[in-house]
Amino acid sequence: SATAGWTHAFDLGPAGSIETEISGQFVGSRYLTIDYIPATRAPSYVSGGATITYTNPGGWSLSAFVRNFTDAKIYTGGFTAPRRLRSVVLANIGAPRTFGGRVSWHF
Repeated sequence: SATAGWTHAFDLGPAGSIETEISGQFVGSRYLTIDYIPATRAPSYVSGGATITYTNPGGWSLSAFVRNFTDAKIYTGGFTAPRRLRSVVLANIGAPRTFGGRVSWHF
């Protein structure tokens, strides 16, 4: 796996500042369980996120973000059902692409 990120702040003088952040991650194919059967092998993926934040000198800030901007299917774990249902594999999956915003007031 590999992760990379970049952050930069832009000083706007008396108007405040803008901070940008972008990150990316590559994860190779891997097994989700300890029994290493083909059905539990998760595919590799590339994902990332980005945030932009404006901070006003008056103490408030406004942010917008996107997470998992590639909309990758991210398997976070799994397990094989009990022996009598051996052909059933259950897996946890991460959130799809999400967007959001945030308003903060610092006092």
